[in-house]
Amino acid sequence: MRIKHLLLGGLLCVAAMVSAHDFTVVIDAGHGGHDAGAVGKSGLQEKDLNLQVSRMLADSIKNVFPEVNVLLTRSTDVFIPLQGRADFVNRNDADLFICIHTNAAENRSACGAETYILGTDRM
Repeated sequence: MRIKHLLLGGLLCVAAMVSAHDFTVVIDAGHGGHDAGAVGKSGLQEKDLNLQVSRMLADSIKNVFPEVNVLLTRSTDVFIPLQGRADFVNRNDADLFICIHTNAAENRSACGAETYILGTDRM
């Protein structure tokens, strides 16, 4: 159910911004390759869940907004350095960059989402 909420949130972000056919969304599945990210008690690795959610979000955006160019920074289990991810976003002139992470917490009741937005007014 939480994945569905994340996907819906991603779709709403895209819907709010799409006004032209030249719109590009880059989705980044955090971690990958030798960088597993958080590892659950079951052995589930964050990198794998991030990739699964990123693919689902990309498919959802493509289905609802077929005119939007949707790109993934990675579509397999490979490691991409942070600069490589930034270079990919800039090289593709992305209008929206969504980075997927599924963080862990010691507190089992912790839930929710974190959102970071880059403000360019002070750059």
